[in-house]
Amino acid sequence: MAAAGATSRQERKQASRDAIVAAAARLFRERGIGGASVADVMSAAGLTHGGFYGHFDDKEALVAAALAAATNHRERWIEPRPDMDEAAWLAWIARRYLNVRHRDDPGDGCPFPPLAPDIARDGADARRVFEAELRKSAERMAAGLDDGTELDARDKAYAVLALCVGGLMLSRAVESEAVSRRLLRASRLLAARAAEAKPSARDT
Repeated sequence: MAAAGATSRQERKQASRDAIVAAAARLFRERGIGGASVADVMSAAGLTHGGFYGHFDDKEALVAAALAAATNHRERWIEPRPDMDEAAWLAWIARRYLNVRHRDDPGDGCPFPPLAPDIARDGADARRVFEAELRKSAERMAAGLDDGTELDARDKAYAVLALCVGGLMLSRAVESEAVSRRLLRASRLLAARAAEAKPSARDT
């Protein structure tokens, strides 16, 4: 009975931690790291503020956990498509990422665009997790790409990620709907052309 009770407590603690991380992942994407306090996260998770420190040492540790959880998005848009050539696959990825629906729902989208500015100013732990998750996304994408003459598959992946993340960030930042949609469309078109891009040595 004692063992069963201990297991039950551990399960409840894990469930609470999962709820905190899920709430943080959504709120940080919606409001930015500075726009969502620990109290906000705990309230969204349905828990009391005082329980936070039973799971995390500080907000920076929560940011790292939330970022790692939020990057599970990658399987939704970097899905292998063996029926497509490289250019068609990149175009398909860009359409799934650079669209109005994703622009308007940051809480359920990629964490890179909303969190990158805050994490650039945050602690080393958050930057370390951010880089690790970015590397995973690049490696996942690179597995479906070919090496070019002067741009290998991983470099192509980083370039497309930068284009997608930057395009989405800008589309959310401008006031004009027309400019926002133009940014999305232009970024989609350019991402597809990355399959054919062969920059000269002086561009590197």
